[in-house]
Amino acid sequence: MKYVIKESALDKVIKRYLDEMFPEDELSGFHPDYYDEDLDLVREDKHHLIFCLGDYDGENDAFHWYDCDYFYDDAPQKINQTCPVIVLYHPYDDSLIALFDDSWEEVFKVWFKNRFGLPVKTVEFQRIRN
Repeated sequence: MKYVIKESALDKVIKRYLDEMFPEDELSGFHPDYYDEDLDLVREDKHHLIFCLGDYDGENDAFHWYDCDYFYDDAPQKINQTCPVIVLYHPYDDSLIALFDDSWEEVFKVWFKNRFGLPVKTVEFQRIRN
């Protein structure tokens, strides 16, 4: 039997799934530090956010957000105007792809903007699609 789901209903299902996958009270974001060679000091990178579930331990990254100013002027993200960029980490990418194919990507962008107030143009994955 074939079922037809309206796009708006599917979007709601995907948003609900994202809320369950990344609970607001468990997901935290922070700006990582980087070494500024010009000033010879460690600074907070305002153009990069790391989002993780629970306390950050370097192994529980959910996704990273990169502002356009994170990239060099000749980087493909700036040249092709594909930034700001979200890089989604495994296993979250696999779960979303397995359940929703590529239907989740645009919904994820809207969900992210609504939750964090940050723009996103492109979603990238840590793993290659099958």
